[in-house]
Amino acid sequence: MDESEKNKSGKGLVSISEKLGEFIAKAIGEPVEEASGLLADRIRFMRWEQQIRLVDRCKEIARNRGIEGKETPAPTKSVLPLLEAASLESEPELEELWAQLLTSYVDPQLPSVRTGYVEIVKQLEAVDANILKICYNQYKNKLEGYMNRLTIFASPVRRGPTTFGIQKSAILAEIDIDDETYETAVDNLVRVNCLSHFIDEEYLSLDTEEDSIDTNVSVVYEYHVVCMTSLGLGFAKACDM
Repeated sequence: MDESEKNKSGKGLVSISEKLGEFIAKAIGEPVEEASGLLADRIRFMRWEQQIRLVDRCKEIARNRGIEGKETPAPTKSVLPLLEAASLESEPELEELWAQLLTSYVDPQLPSVRTGYVEIVKQLEAVDANILKICYNQYKNKLEGYMNRLTIFASPVRRGPTTFGIQKSAILAEIDIDDETYETAVDNLVRVNCLSHFIDEEYLSLDTEEDSIDTNVSVVYEYHVVCMTSLGLGFAKACDM
């Protein structure tokens, strides 16, 4: 960016700041300078207050996990963006995700918490987090049931998270939302690769005029059945959902 472009950018920011200051001044009936100062002070206080709550909650989580005093240093590229984003959070469900994730970054028992999890939380709404939590618990129940069905003579076969389909009806039984809200939340969770649409392989026998054909057909259940992804599973574990 050359000097002229920098000047234009600077003037644009000043103009925006002035307009915001004028609006706030009219809203509270104070001079522009005082209104702008009050706004800046309030924002700084709100962010500071939120960070204090985050730290207090992290200490509580560390005690519950039995790692208090044993925390390990976390990557700066994970912690700093997390603190910045968490300081603007107002939804209790997402505040809890931030606190759990930050504690996981310093948890010596969890050495491989991905930096990208910060970006996932930043893109979630509270309803998304609630649906993902439901799906994660459903997945664990289905996995436990699968393992219990194995006999002592059976060779354990690894079943990935996408193996277990989670019914829309089972999700909506635990959260009171309409279909549109559900589908929008699922779309977002698919977008951040925490969920995927369940795909089942069905074996079909088709009769034609000339012959009978046996074939496998992939069936995508879209919103009716979804499943966890490996990324979503790791994220849910890190956030202790």
